[in-house]
Amino acid sequence: MESPEETIVSDGQVVWTYTKELQQVTKQKVHAGQKFNFLSFLKDVQAKYQAELAGAEKVQSAECKKVWLTPRDKGTDFEKLTLWVDGKSYLIRKMELQDLPGNRTLFWFTEIKINPGLPKSRFEFKPPGKIELIDLTESFDLITSNACF
Repeated sequence: MESPEETIVSDGQVVWTYTKELQQVTKQKVHAGQKFNFLSFLKDVQAKYQAELAGAEKVQSAECKKVWLTPRDKGTDFEKLTLWVDGKSYLIRKMELQDLPGNRTLFWFTEIKINPGLPKSRFEFKPPGKIELIDLTESFDLITSNACF
């Protein structure tokens, strides 16, 4: 996932989070059984969220249904989620996330390709020059293997 501020890359074993402004990358292991998925919070939508159809809008020349999702349980990471779902392909074209303090983050999904057969190298992080590395893979091993309870 790439944005003007951040790049996140995962090969299923490690997640790299590069923050451009800080010129810093964090490397973390993916825990056993955990999968990295940008939209993982959309799992079990009907059970977790109250959905409301909020009309229709064109997004990237596609006719989309606008859907508001509100978490059924309080204490989640966001207050409200708005999705613009393509009426033909059912792909999410746009998403707006409103967090608890009221900040809004807007995501546009463009040039969507389904199962394009990407090369393995797309899931490897290549640092853009000199950056600070915060490697949490080894500290995690030390913490879990030397933990005393």
